Amino acid sequence: MNTAATGQPDGGGAAVGRTDFRPFDILPSTFRRVGLLKTRWTLLSILIAGSLAIVVTALEGTLGGLASFQPVEDLQRVFSLGSPSPAQPNFTLTRDIGTAVILIAGLLAASVVHRQWRVLSTSIRELEEEGAIRPRDVPTFSGINRLLRHDAIPADEDKASLYAIIRRSNSGLAKASDFSIVFAGITTILVFLYVKSQERLGIFGFFAPAHMSPVELDRWQAAAYKSWWASDAHLGGQLALGAVAFVCIYVVVLQNIVGLMAANITLALPAYYHLEANWTSDDGCRGWRPIGRAFQTVRWSMTLHGVALSIEVLLVGIGSVKWILPLYATWLVGIIAYVAVPWRVFRKAAPGTIRRLHEDLPSNPSIEAIAATQLLAERRIRPLRLSRFQVYGFVVSIVLPIAVAWIQLVASLRLTK
Repeated sequence: MNTAATGQPDGGGAAVGRTDFRPFDILPSTFRRVGLLKTRWTLLSILIAGSLAIVVTALEGTLGGLASFQPVEDLQRVFSLGSPSPAQPNFTLTRDIGTAVILIAGLLAASVVHRQWRVLSTSIRELEEEGAIRPRDVPTFSGINRLLRHDAIPADEDKASLYAIIRRSNSGLAKASDFSIVFAGITTILVFLYVKSQERLGIFGFFAPAHMSPVELDRWQAAAYKSWWASDAHLGGQLALGAVAFVCIYVVVLQNIVGLMAANITLALPAYYHLEANWTSDDGCRGWRPIGRAFQTVRWSMTLHGVALSIEVLLVGIGSVKWILPLYATWLVGIIAYVAVPWRVFRKAAPGTIRRLHEDLPSNPSIEAIAATQLLAERRIRPLRLSRFQVYGFVVSIVLPIAVAWIQLVASLRLTK
C-alpha cells in the first residue's frame, strides 16, 4: 500500500530528501486514513446518501411516485415547448430531478477526487522511475518560477529541490485543513439561506402555468416551495439535503486547494527536470502513464462539475448574480489548476526528447538510437492521454456552463425589453 495516501512520511526505501505529494493531508488528521481505501469503496457514499434521502422523504411523505416523475413535461414547461398539462405545485423527491442530478454528480466527483489524489501522490516519483523526466544539472528558472519563488529554495547536492517544494506544499495542505472545514461550513450556511430565499424568489416559478396574475403566481410558488421535499416544512429532507450539500461543497473546496498546490509543483517541474520520454517503456505512454492516469481523473471530475454547474445556473437563474459568481469563481480555479497548467507544461515532452536524441546521434549512432528518433518523430507523445474525441468532449464540458449562462443572460435581456 502506498504510504503517501495516508499523509504519513515515506518509508526508508525512498532516496534522501525525497517525499511524495500528500493531498490527503488537507483532511483533518482523524480522516487522513481515508487515503488507504480503494476508490470503489467511496462509491458507497452515493448509495448511503441516496438511501438516506429515500428513507427520510418516505417517512415525511415527500418521496412521491411514478406520477411525480415528469422530466420531459417539466422541460417543456421551462422552455415553453409543446403543450404540456398545467403543472401542479407539488415538488416531491421523484420530481426534483435537477437537485438529484447535482447531488449525484457531486458525490460521484468525490469518488473521482479520491482516485485523483491517490494518483497524484506518487506521480513525480513514478515519472522518475519510468525515465520520463531527467534531472537538470543546474535548475533553470523561468519568469513564472521566479514569480512563484521556486528559486528561493536552495538546491541541495542530491538535486532534491523539487521535493523541497513538495514538502512545503504538504505543509501548506496540513495548515489549510481547518480553514477548509470552516469555509465549507460557511458556504453550506449560505446555501441554506439561498434555499430559504426561494420561497420569495421562487425558482419554482419556472414551472408555473402561463398567464397567471402576479397574485396567483405568488400563491403557486409559495405552495410549490411548501411541498418541496427539502423545504422548512420538512425538516428531515432539509437536513438530508444539507448534509449531502456540505460534503459536495467540502470536496470542491478541497479539490481547488489541492489543485493549486499541484499546479505549483507542476510549474516547478521543468525548472528541475528535462521533460522527455522513455521510448523503451512498456507502459504504452513512453513513461508518461502516471500523468495520463491523473489527467483522466481530471477529465471526469471537470465533466461532472460542468454538468452540475450548468444545472445550478439553470435553476438559480442569471438574475441571481450574487449566487452565480462564486460558482464560476470555483470553476475558473479548477480550469486553471487542473487543465491550463498541465496542458502548458506537459505538451513540451516530445520535442525535448527528439531534440536530445538527435544531439546524441553523432556520439551514439546505434540502430536503437536511430530507431528511437524516427519512432518519436513519427508518433506524437500524449502525456495527458487525450484522444481527439476526448478533447472534444472535454471542451464541451468546460464550455457548457458558460454557454448556459450566456443563453440565460440573452433571454433575460430580451424579457426586460
